[in-house]
Amino acid sequence: MICMTVRDQGIGISSQQQQMLFQPFKRLEHPTTGNIPGDGLGLYLSRKLVEAMDGKMTLSSSSGVGTSVTCLFPTLSLSSVDNSLEEHIDYVTAHA
Repeated sequence: MICMTVRDQGIGISSQQQQMLFQPFKRLEHPTTGNIPGDGLGLYLSRKLVEAMDGKMTLSSSSGVGTSVTCLFPTLSLSSVDNSLEEHIDYVTAHA
């Protein structure tokens, strides 16, 4: 398993706001952050990409403390990579 965590020491995200974070076009509003541009797709698309790689993305945050986003990715054995590569080469060769 490969684990990647990104942390900040920002204003944090309340538990109520965390529930909507991974929905498309949802943006958080906070008086101290002002008008920050964006479409509300960043975390939604990130999670979709991580899930497409059979991974998992989690978020942990507390108001006034900061936020951590962790991505877990499964690792492949070399034999499965070799088999997959062989299948791809066979497919390309057969359809060339």
